[in-house]
Amino acid sequence: MKKEEFLKKKKELKPELKDIFVEVEEKLSSSYTIGCCYDQENRKWKVYRKTLPDRSSVCEFYIFLETDSEDEAFDRLYHIMMDEIEMEENRERQRQLRIKKRDEEESKLPKEEQERLREERAVNAKKTKMEQVFFCNGFTWDRIGEKMEIYLIRKNMYCKLKYIKEKRAFVILSADNKEDVLNEVLKQDPNYYYMDEPEKEMVERLRANVKQNYKK
Repeated sequence: MKKEEFLKKKKELKPELKDIFVEVEEKLSSSYTIGCCYDQENRKWKVYRKTLPDRSSVCEFYIFLETDSEDEAFDRLYHIMMDEIEMEENRERQRQLRIKKRDEEESKLPKEEQERLREERAVNAKKTKMEQVFFCNGFTWDRIGEKMEIYLIRKNMYCKLKYIKEKRAFVILSADNKEDVLNEVLKQDPNYYYMDEPEKEMVERLRANVKQNYKK
């Protein structure tokens, strides 16, 4: 199929794609992406997969196909996309089964403990989403100091996400040298990233902040 036909099918499948990122001659910010582009230098279509491993800034690039044929390239990308949708649906079914089992077990616990566990999961999920913004901007991670706390690192910039329970929000703590990190002399960013804030807006605010103030 041609590029235009593929893009039409992709648009029709948008509800099924959900968190599956498919790029066509563009660059999307995601830890896992499949895509197709035309290499002007080699005059070939490339169908590929990009993977940003967990807590890494090193992108792994795997080429499924290089071809002179636009039809062959987008036929292959379409089949890969459909396979991704099928795998995602299987993962979602398994996830729902795990959630059901977990909820059944937790329903036997005191109400206060149930609420604590739900909040803990939500906080961890938000933190993971925020960390991914740093990784997509060239940060790596390491455990530093006696407490072996996780820091997000790029060149001489060290950042840490701190959760403030009273505000139900995260802030960025940072230092521009390792000595200050070891001595726990960290600057607190004035911005708060709230648990109840819409995720898309939160991620955009964080991304802009990281690019402007921490990506040095």
